[in-house]
Amino acid sequence: MSGRLNDLEVAALAAIAGQYPEQEAGLLAQIQAARIVTRENTGAGFFAHLSVDRGSTKPVFLRSPVGDVMADIDGFQVPMGFLVFLDEGYICTLEGFAIDDDTSRTDFNQVRFSMRPDGFGKRD
Repeated sequence: MSGRLNDLEVAALAAIAGQYPEQEAGLLAQIQAARIVTRENTGAGFFAHLSVDRGSTKPVFLRSPVGDVMADIDGFQVPMGFLVFLDEGYICTLEGFAIDDDTSRTDFNQVRFSMRPDGFGKRD
């Protein structure tokens, strides 16, 4: 499966990019150049494995994983958390993790959500 990122993935990635003002432009460029390689719903969240066109973007220099943001997901009792893993400065995996909810029947391409502006805070 390869294709476009869904709305939740884009919103989570953009929120994480916003936590790193000095690298935000580079992360946003990577998000625009990213494509989904595979998605995996683990029942406790998901992994979206990404491919970024390295010819049209530059690496960012952050320690992986980056970010910690949260989103309220319709039907979930507790917000989901999100973080991004980097490989040689390029985003490669978005992890969404549920704290107390079963995600096995959740269609993350269709889910209604709202990002939490407070999140978990920034990691350096």
